[in-house]
Amino acid sequence: MDGWSVAAVVFLLLGFIFTLVGLPLLLVFIVGIPLLLVGLAFLGAGILLLAWRYREAQQTLNVLRTGQATLGTTIGVTQNYNVTINNRHPWTIYYGFEVDGQRYEGKTTTLRPVGFTHRAGQPVYVLYLESDPGRSTIYPPVV
Repeated sequence: MDGWSVAAVVFLLLGFIFTLVGLPLLLVFIVGIPLLLVGLAFLGAGILLLAWRYREAQQTLNVLRTGQATLGTTIGVTQNYNVTINNRHPWTIYYGFEVDGQRYEGKTTTLRPVGFTHRAGQPVYVLYLESDPGRSTIYPPVV
């Protein structure tokens, strides 16, 4: 689950709580109106964020299912020391590839150590959508 998905769940939770508290207060006090409006705003934002992240995940899955394979090159590998998950820092692998003479670039993030498996200049297999080569991922996926 990525950061945007976590934010969506938090927004949904806050929206549910504010709506749940604001609705009964609306019937008794005028103070319920702002609480209800804030709750509905959080609910709406949470639903929109979750829908967006779901579509993005479906696109990645679609690339893995139906993508065309080509040979690409690792452009670089960086480790994000600003994020820590289970005492590990995620790696971002940047790669490039060509389709019909046009250059495309992509990136993927993983918690798996990639120091020896992916270095700048190394070849990688890339899967991309024929209809939208900007949608791509390396294969096998680095999970």
